[in-house]
Amino acid sequence: MDFSKYAQKGNEFLVEVSKELGSDYTTKGAGRIVRSVLHVLRDLLSVEESLQLVSQLPMALKSVYVDGWTTHKPTKRIRHMGDFVTAVVLEDGDAGYNDFAAKKNGLNTIEVVFKVLNRHVSRGEMLDIKSVLPPELKPLCDVK
Repeated sequence: MDFSKYAQKGNEFLVEVSKELGSDYTTKGAGRIVRSVLHVLRDLLSVEESLQLVSQLPMALKSVYVDGWTTHKPTKRIRHMGDFVTAVVLEDGDAGYNDFAAKKNGLNTIEVVFKVLNRHVSRGEMLDIKSVLPPELKPLCDVK
């Protein structure tokens, strides 16, 4: 098992996110952002849908996705984009304000993560995720 290869693939994902975010973001910051977005998204999906998504992520991001996951919790009832952005910022902890700045910038940052996810996850899986999200969140799955 080549762990350095797994780490490299995960790091490539984070480099893509940090490049899309611009020069103010490091891969460390991108990692916090990706973790926060994935954890809030995970809480909106069923266990089955989460497993289908995680199967397509780089190995290093699989571990990020499942870190702290409690599969017996009911899915969250986030219905509005503003609530989703707030949940992601709060998930980021003390770095949340700096990583996401404000709600509008927070949405742009979240869209970048979905843009990179769209490059790494099959269109069919993104459509499956879109089908279970509330109407206000569905456009996130179409970010290109």
